[in-house]
Amino acid sequence: MAMRRGKEVDMFNLYSWLLPIRLLVVMLIVFSATCGSAAEVDPALIGTWQLQWPGEPIYWDIRADGTYEVSGSGAAVAHAGTFAAAAGKWSLSSSTWGEDGGTYRPLNENTLMVVGKLGPGTWMRAPNRAVEKAADEAVQMAVEPDGSRLLPKDIPEL
Repeated sequence: MAMRRGKEVDMFNLYSWLLPIRLLVVMLIVFSATCGSAAEVDPALIGTWQLQWPGEPIYWDIRADGTYEVSGSGAAVAHAGTFAAAAGKWSLSSSTWGEDGGTYRPLNENTLMVVGKLGPGTWMRAPNRAVEKAADEAVQMAVEPDGSRLLPKDIPEL
């Protein structure tokens, strides 16, 4: 027992309410960190799309979990982040690209018209993107000419 203003106080009873409060706070923090709501994504947009333009390929991977990735040798800035689309309106957010958004209209299951901050664009489904992406990410070996043939460069001699 402790004394408080001349009265005996049971310290256990005085602070017994702290434990449930602390547990509740910890549970709320864990719950909010693990149960973030995924952005709504129109199911017609989920998949990999390739921009139809005369330059190098640009791919836009849109995922059901509300994330996206823009990649490919034609992309000025590869970026990834969060994505939402519903009722003809879309938006995305990325730490490297910033915010973008606009309208979309599926012309058919394989063609998508999109208008965003860079203007209008036509995107086609890219069904074989998994193979192309692996090739994009493959390590390229440096070579050097040796007469009429190319030999691997920077390989240590044994």
